[in-house]
Amino acid sequence: MLFIEIERLYLIQAELLEELDNFNKAYAKLMDEHDKLKRNSADASIIKDLREKIQDLQDSNAALMENNRELSDQSIRRLNEIEALKKNLSALESGDVTPKNDGGRLSIVDL
Repeated sequence: MLFIEIERLYLIQAELLEELDNFNKAYAKLMDEHDKLKRNSADASIIKDLREKIQDLQDSNAALMENNRELSDQSIRRLNEIEALKKNLSALESGDVTPKNDGGRLSIVDL
């Protein structure tokens, strides 16, 4: 009778060990899924941060390009003014013609 009881306890122990093993496998699978979700969440956060940085850089680049256009226009206007002043100076030096105010600024004669 004692041997039968011991044998029954061994069978119960084996069943419990099998259930524990199944539980451990299910827990490990659940933890893997949890880790994947955490990685996906972190990836989504990283992607969001990168998109924001890209948008900031694009906005900054657009502002720089606009500033560059304005500076280029100013440079062209200044070059035109310089050319007009050179022509006026040349005309004054040769004494041929009265200088004109072509550049929108005061010419030497206006001063």
